[in-house]
Amino acid sequence: MCSPYVMQRVKEEMSRRGLLGLAGAAAAAVVASRLAPHVHAQDATPAAAPMAMGPGALPAAVGSYTRIVDLTHLITPTIPVWPGNPAPVITPFRTFAEHGFYANELNYV
Repeated sequence: MCSPYVMQRVKEEMSRRGLLGLAGAAAAAVVASRLAPHVHAQDATPAAAPMAMGPGALPAAVGSYTRIVDLTHLITPTIPVWPGNPAPVITPFRTFAEHGFYANELNYV
């Protein structure tokens, strides 16, 4: 578990990363549009616009993604565990006010 301070910092960083990612995508789109051959719609057939190959050709994006889903789980004393296994015991280990960071000790006893 993270402290509210850490969560706020993560939210701030994510928004900055999102802005930088958007700027990077926009720059890549501009570069790609400048490198693409100019073909009129009536001439755009497979024979008229073959796939670009050779030096300067851009590789196809393989394995790209458009959305990230966080699949992590919040660990609490009530989280489901395998039958017969003990529930987690969460004990405060360090506090932000006293140590400058927040940490819990997690035990399965």
